[in-house]
Amino acid sequence: MKKIIIILLSSAATLMSAGVLAEGGFYGSLDLTRADVDFGSLNGVDINDTDTSFGIAAGYRINENFSIELGFQDFGELNVSVEDTLIKAGADAIQLSVIGGMPVSANAGVYAEIGFNLWDADVSLSRPGFGSASISEDGSDLFYGIGAYISLSEAVNLNLVYQTHDLDDVDVEIDVLGLGFTLSF
Repeated sequence: MKKIIIILLSSAATLMSAGVLAEGGFYGSLDLTRADVDFGSLNGVDINDTDTSFGIAAGYRINENFSIELGFQDFGELNVSVEDTLIKAGADAIQLSVIGGMPVSANAGVYAEIGFNLWDADVSLSRPGFGSASISEDGSDLFYGIGAYISLSEAVNLNLVYQTHDLDDVDVEIDVLGLGFTLSF
């Protein structure tokens, strides 16, 4: 996983030539999110839950309409009881995305994003009298999202974001709704 992160960071740095770096346009963001995690069903019982989570990212605004972003999204932890079995699951992802947006007024705009997740998910099951088991999976999948922002100042935006993630290897769907800030440098 560390090698993949290093490759992603190196690739993002390569995309930004020295001329682009000299122009500025860097930003950082922090989002407080609500993740709705759906693991499907077990014995006819839906296994889904919501949890408070967070996302953090750094990006480069290429121009007024396009950005490249590298981030981390925590999807929170799911705690569900099915019959006598307690299921705990958590997931997170490193994300590389391209964002396209447009202003709708002098102080507000909308955007859409598509990106690549490198995710990690951990699941543990425990049942009295039977013990417990756990499994860890990782993989990569595409994700997409939409959002809106309001400029609070020249350097600070208030953001509302919605992302959807399908972790195909483990048949998990995660929807994230967040509110956060972006600080431009």
